[in-house]
Amino acid sequence: MNPNPNPNQVQTTIIPVVLMLRVEDLTNITPAEKAKLIHMFDELKLPHVISETHFIISSDMQHDNAMVQKLLDDKIIPYLKAAVPSVTDLHLRSDGCKAQFKCAANFQWVSKQSVVGCGLKIDWSFFESCHGKCYCDPEGGTLKNAARLHEVHVSPSDQSKQLKDSVLLYKWAAEESGLATPKRTLSEKKGKGIYRRFFYFIPSKGHGAVDRSRLPKLEAEGTSKLHEFIDIGVEGTVSTRRAACHQCNSCWLGERRECVNKWFVGAPKELTIKRVAVRAAAGRRIASSALNQDGLRMAEKAVVSDVVCVETHEKEQSLPWVLGVVEATLSNAPAASKAFDPTTDAVHFEAVKANEPVLRVRLYEGLEPGSTIYTLSNVTLLVPARRVRVATVELQELRNARAGQAHTSSAAPRTPPLQPLCTCSLWHRCTCSLWHCST
Repeated sequence: MNPNPNPNQVQTTIIPVVLMLRVEDLTNITPAEKAKLIHMFDELKLPHVISETHFIISSDMQHDNAMVQKLLDDKIIPYLKAAVPSVTDLHLRSDGCKAQFKCAANFQWVSKQSVVGCGLKIDWSFFESCHGKCYCDPEGGTLKNAARLHEVHVSPSDQSKQLKDSVLLYKWAAEESGLATPKRTLSEKKGKGIYRRFFYFIPSKGHGAVDRSRLPKLEAEGTSKLHEFIDIGVEGTVSTRRAACHQCNSCWLGERRECVNKWFVGAPKELTIKRVAVRAAAGRRIASSALNQDGLRMAEKAVVSDVVCVETHEKEQSLPWVLGVVEATLSNAPAASKAFDPTTDAVHFEAVKANEPVLRVRLYEGLEPGSTIYTLSNVTLLVPARRVRVATVELQELRNARAGQAHTSSAAPRTPPLQPLCTCSLWHRCTCSLWHCST
């Protein structure tokens, strides 16, 4: 059994990547289209450069550098090497988010691309404070607004057109939204703006997902005031400057020490990324067999009324885990569970095998996307004990404001209490810091 077949909407990660490419280098447009674009740019006295947006849509909510490396290695760079095979250098610009871009793991990735990576020389620079934004921000808004308008005009009874999860959003955007080709042509926009759009999907679990199991721990000191990091062909070392130039001929030729703007951007200096030693046992604990053994041990100690966190099937993209209250302690399953049916089952759970240890739990459902407030559902089911990931999760009772009762928040909640959306009298807030961090 699963929660109701029309569960709460889930959050989706959308990462817009805008590529700016020389028309003469493109191989995925016709010669006639190429000649037309060149003629238009010549008339407008503009460089022969088009901009195209590549949207990464994912059910993975961890916005970290592992996700950034995944989308570059698996989506963006393969596209570039196929569409623009003559490319030798890749100039990347982004904001300075330390969780995603401006971190030692990203500098390590930059340092190895020309030698052991994709074969391109990477030049990664960062916007300085208050220097405005690029096409990525309005492009992200374009997709979100289009999806919002689509949902507004879809009848609640027509579930086939509702964007209930990340996969459906991706399929709609790629096949039905009409966003791939902007309504106004480049000629109508005077040669500026987006020429075309592409869409990709990265799952949160299973084949094609981000692999975070063996990420090394790295550190790089003194990078907060640096805004340019360049691959010099030595893995673990990058060349840095206080700011990027991208103006003088010397810098475009790779002779950055001869930069005419050296007084402002600073002289190039090498930065070494250090690898921090970690205990070997940390790698072993992440193996699935070890996780399953830990889950079984936790399930053995669970008692009635305990709240446990259970990992779902690896192919479940919307809910990587669920919370449930234990209604019956550890026992052997009398029979194997039925196969997952996507037409009737809202959540894909790991199948229960006959005679394997199981817990009977009653599931909680989230109040809204990304919420840490839950309501106890009427769904009870057997879950494999090996899939338990956290035992004795703390839940704090909250009163419904609509019923005239005040909320009671946790001692140090990470999000403010939310107003319930229905008339149920009792709500719960998750106060387990582990799951606050992972979601």
